[in-house]
Amino acid sequence: MHRVQVLCKNGRVEGAIRMGRTWTIPRGPPKPIDGRIKICKEQIITRVMDMEELYCLSLPLADHPLKEAKDEVKKNYLIVLSTFVKRYSANNRWAIDALDEYAKHLLHQTFPIEIQNDEVLKGLVKKRALFGYRYNLICDILFLTAFGNAERLSEISNEVLGLFHQRHKNMIQHFIDILISNAYFRKKYRTANYLVDCWRMNADFANLPEKKIIVTATMSAGKSTLINTLIGVDLFETGNRASTDKIQFACNKPFDDRIVFQKGKTSAVFAKTFEFGRYRFIDTPGVNSGKHPEHQKITRAEILRGNFDVLLYVFNANQLDVNDDDTHLRFVIKKLPKKAQTLFILNKLDDNGKNDSINESLALLQKNLLSLGVKNPIICPVSMKAGRLAKKIANNEKLDKKDERQFNAFLEEFSSPQFDLTGYYTPPVQETNNLPILEKCGILGLERTLIEIGGKK
Repeated sequence: MHRVQVLCKNGRVEGAIRMGRTWTIPRGPPKPIDGRIKICKEQIITRVMDMEELYCLSLPLADHPLKEAKDEVKKNYLIVLSTFVKRYSANNRWAIDALDEYAKHLLHQTFPIEIQNDEVLKGLVKKRALFGYRYNLICDILFLTAFGNAERLSEISNEVLGLFHQRHKNMIQHFIDILISNAYFRKKYRTANYLVDCWRMNADFANLPEKKIIVTATMSAGKSTLINTLIGVDLFETGNRASTDKIQFACNKPFDDRIVFQKGKTSAVFAKTFEFGRYRFIDTPGVNSGKHPEHQKITRAEILRGNFDVLLYVFNANQLDVNDDDTHLRFVIKKLPKKAQTLFILNKLDDNGKNDSINESLALLQKNLLSLGVKNPIICPVSMKAGRLAKKIANNEKLDKKDERQFNAFLEEFSSPQFDLTGYYTPPVQETNNLPILEKCGILGLERTLIEIGGKK
């Protein structure tokens, strides 16, 4: 009682009025945040996240504690979770899609769920088996319905509190208070540690500035392969033809949930090795398609928008004398925003049959760039095909027989000093456990260069 009086005196209780020696408190005011909790301002998202940002969040499903529960408990859990999502986020595509993923991962199936009233929900959470997962349930409800929306978070937190008996509300309110902070968790909350860690990783990621990287080239230079290699997922179609016919996006995620959402022109994916900061890759159509001249217009319009921080221009090492590159290069150099930085990627050095050596190819490209007015061009030699296969091996993905034969050929090829690209990049600050071929084919060196010029935060 003394503590309540102190809180009222210090103005910590909303609507409290002193009458003589007593305080009158209105029914249902929000409980003051525990003063012992140190709120980490970087963890609190003060803006409403848009739909594309939500699709770039990672879902906490890989090690979800409910996976060990019985099916009946899982179904009751999903009934409560689904009711909140459909009640408060029925028009939120991401929340509905994420809810489907919860059902697939926890029950390995989807099943129709009708919205239940509060009395039914209260009866479900009172059940001993489900009550033991109450903190996990609260995390998931707030994550799917209110993450990135402070006003909605407060509203739904009060609704969640209403499901529990009065004797549990203080502890649950305390849990909610520290969920969005950087405070130490009590042992009583240890069953929710995984979901809380995932919440905080998502919050940290959402607060990072997004670096936008646009990729442009003529057909078959390896634009889509470049992005697939960097993000570690075969998201975009590749081939020796016009594989890209529109602007496409790929965004990395806070951590690997092994879920790829594809919504319209935006795809959210996780980059298994490219995990520094927050990045959006923009894939553009090749500019020299004779059958599709509109591709050049689409690409040029996107470059003219100037909504990017880094431009990657990809060259095919076997086609450095093609005039199409000169035409597009002149346009890029003339229209490039002053704020944007440029990297020139010399790809397909594993199949460099027309040139005597890598050094000669680099010298020829540098000469061409200097003649077009590019000052101090940064040129990154790579073999994206070798890098993509090496990443699959590193991530324990199975290769088909054709890819396996090609990977073994790459291992032999890049073991030769003639093809080793390690010396063209700044070495890593510390030793890593990555496959040696990832360094030798230039992919890790390119990633470090991107991080350096993009600004690691």
